[in-house]
Amino acid sequence: MTLKFNKKIYSRKAIEEAVRLYSPLVKISTAKDNSYIEAKATVMDAGLKKNFADEFANLVLVLNRTMEV
Repeated sequence: MTLKFNKKIYSRKAIEEAVRLYSPLVKISTAKDNSYIEAKATVMDAGLKKNFADEFANLVLVLNRTMEV
């Protein structure tokens, strides 16, 4: 699954921190283009897969608002 974060709204620092926090549970890689930072995730746990996109996006949003960027 791929999640796209607009670079005008979300910081790379917040996304990378969310990736770090989820790394014990999910394999995630990031890439960027002109407008977006993409997080590509492989979720193996069926229970986590259902809500992962929403939970990850929420964490990025909170980190984006609380971290110094």
